Amino acid sequence: MPSDIGILLRGKSLEKLPQIADKFDDCYIVNNFEQEIEMFGEHIKEKNIVQFANSMLKPTPLKKDQYKRFNIDIVQFSFTKAMYKRKKDLIKFYKGLGVKNIRYLDSNYEAISRSISNTGVCCIFYVSEFIKPKRIWMVGLEFYRENYLVKKNYSHQLNKTKKIGLIDSFIDIVKKYPHIEYNLITYYKKLPKIDNLNILEI
Repeated sequence: MPSDIGILLRGKSLEKLPQIADKFDDCYIVNNFEQEIEMFGEHIKEKNIVQFANSMLKPTPLKKDQYKRFNIDIVQFSFTKAMYKRKKDLIKFYKGLGVKNIRYLDSNYEAISRSISNTGVCCIFYVSEFIKPKRIWMVGLEFYRENYLVKKNYSHQLNKTKKIGLIDSFIDIVKKYPHIEYNLITYYKKLPKIDNLNILEI
């Protein structure tokens, strides 16, 4: 297993990716990264990239040529097989884009998947629980307190209660895995101090 994993989310702080891009050789991009991968592709094109995705066929997938150019042949879903009814359609769609390896969460983690209201935070849980690296390097996580770096043609904003729950979910994950060092670049400034969480200077 790799010692260092990068998790690239789509918040405004993603613009600071060059500061940590040399820290990892394996990384996860979250959901629709179509424009972002063109902006920062030079920093990750030589890395092993996995797309961590939700169940939306639009707009989550990348373009077919992007999967090829960046050698992305694994899509890891944020849900279990039992949670999605149209599995054949989903597999056919991604296979048509050139994705060779499609993975679901283990069935034992359905409750956790449903409890985390954000694909990015679910990705952090997945990497912590299954990959178990020594260090995780995260950028672009603002907990919906800042806009996405790239404006999308759709809107997904959580209400205040769910925003608070999202931050709590992140904190719970960090505390659950004290042996992992979490390194985060974010414009959100109100996270509590946790021994294994480093908020990196921007």
